[in-house]
Amino acid sequence: MPAMGELSTFQSEAASSFEVVEAALEALPIPAFLKSESGHYLFVNQMFVTQTGRPKDYFIGKLNRDLTTQAEADALDLEDQRVFAGEHVVAARTVHLAGREFSYVITKECISDSRHGKLLLGCLHDRLAQDRIQAELSHERDFISAVLQASGALVIVLDTEARIVQCNRAAEKVLGFSDTQLKGEIFWDILLPPDRRAASQARFNALFTTRQPSFFECELFTKSGEPRRISFSNTLLLADDGEIRNIIATGIDVTERHHAQQALLKSEIQFRSTWEASREPMFLGDEQGRILRVNHAFSRMLGYPGETLEGREIAALFSPDDQATIRRWYNAHLNNTALAPSLAREFQFADGRSGTFEISLTVVRIPAQPAQILAVCHDVTLRKRMVERAEMLSAAKDEFLANMSHEIRTPLNGILGLTGLALQTELESETREYLDLVKSSAQSLLEIVNDVLDYSKYDIGKMSLSPSEFSLRKSLAEVLTPLSQRAAAKALHFAYKVQPEIPDLLIGDAQRLRQILTNIGGNAVKFTETGKIEIEVRGEAVESGIELHFIVADTGIGIEESRQSQIFEPFAQADGSNTRKYGGAGLGLSIASCLIELMGGRIWLESELGKGSTFHFTVVLGQESFQ
Repeated sequence: MPAMGELSTFQSEAASSFEVVEAALEALPIPAFLKSESGHYLFVNQMFVTQTGRPKDYFIGKLNRDLTTQAEADALDLEDQRVFAGEHVVAARTVHLAGREFSYVITKECISDSRHGKLLLGCLHDRLAQDRIQAELSHERDFISAVLQASGALVIVLDTEARIVQCNRAAEKVLGFSDTQLKGEIFWDILLPPDRRAASQARFNALFTTRQPSFFECELFTKSGEPRRISFSNTLLLADDGEIRNIIATGIDVTERHHAQQALLKSEIQFRSTWEASREPMFLGDEQGRILRVNHAFSRMLGYPGETLEGREIAALFSPDDQATIRRWYNAHLNNTALAPSLAREFQFADGRSGTFEISLTVVRIPAQPAQILAVCHDVTLRKRMVERAEMLSAAKDEFLANMSHEIRTPLNGILGLTGLALQTELESETREYLDLVKSSAQSLLEIVNDVLDYSKYDIGKMSLSPSEFSLRKSLAEVLTPLSQRAAAKALHFAYKVQPEIPDLLIGDAQRLRQILTNIGGNAVKFTETGKIEIEVRGEAVESGIELHFIVADTGIGIEESRQSQIFEPFAQADGSNTRKYGGAGLGLSIASCLIELMGGRIWLESELGKGSTFHFTVVLGQESFQ
């Protein structure tokens, strides 16, 4: 109800003052009430409740017409209007309330309040006590004076020359002056700088012309020179003959509120500037999924004037197939259940064109306001087309690599086969040397082609494993025996050992495991000129079988720490110059890393430049038992 809203506002913004008034009225031995200028009852005391036989809630927020007959209510309303016009009313009344007749003498007068305009204070008197009315009225006036003194609002009483007659404790606290220091001083001379005194004097003189209350905000300067913004209401206090006796200035210190409003205004200006200047299309939506506001970029994007978009359903901007998805996603953000902060969807434009935009939604929650959603649209149409083109080119590249690898491997295998046959015949030493170089070169080229093809398969997700039962130790011998021969040719010590407890028969892709060991062990031999190479295999039972831990240690050139994280990347080597010195495409470790990942393991490295490297990798294989 409106009156309840007025009471709530009054209580929240001047709580301490109202509590004092309420306590004082409760202490009166007569029925008393307070009404707003709109005619709604704001307060009734316990004596009022006792005599009427109705609870307080029966009166609060109601008008005269809600409580009595229409004729009686009209008479009471006219009487109230006289009070708010400045007249002191003493009247004998008979009214009917809840089926009962009440006769009384009432005194009514107007009380000014800085924030809520005028209040009507009414007191009911027994007719037999009519001769005591004037004395009680004087008492009530004294009471009002006491209430104002205790009020949290500033109260300054001026005479007709604008000299300060009295001020309450709240004014002393805010202004820094005592009541004694302010008494007798011209209001604007002591509280305003020279450049603002004329405006204050003009406002003061206007009171004598209009004889109406005035409401305004101004900055008063405290004793220390600090400006404080005060929201004032000026009310005239009239003598019995109608002459102006005093001016009551009631104010509330709104300095902090003013600063907050200025900050909010600045923020709003900045937001509006950013909103309109942004090249990213943006809109605000309400809880029903309708557009509240769009910026220029959004209007240009859709080809519609901004005012024609406001009020439209947001989902209707999208293609029909996407509208249900957009509604669910929008509502999920309002309910804080959305899984993704953004969504890429296609807009339908005014001229029939379409474009793909990535839309990010942010819920804007303001206290006591309905939630809103800020949407920022980023044009990803070009990016989407570039991704599609890149995917097409990547697919073409993979197909090309697969075809070329096949086409290259076929003649290379022929070269290797025929060279091998030629080397089995009787040849001159020089011819045999040439053929050995041809075979070695063809073998190196075939390894590079195989590496490129393997990495291409992994890159497109087509690399797979072919698990079967195999002998671990036999597979290791097949890989490590040729490596030991290559190490012996370089006068390197080569040794390997397998933890005895590891079972020999395991289930996995033996060919891929041999490929991993060939790459890592081959690198150890390639990059080690003196010293040794040692390989160790350890095992540990896991839920899915057995996890093998391979350790390949060498005393080779080592890898500096800054490049260790790069060597598992495709086409990378620890030193670019090594490509020329040692050969290779730089795919071996990358492919080994991919295969290890497919086999449920991981790979890592310990190395020191000039002192060698130790590669660790694990794979998970199946088994029937592990002792």
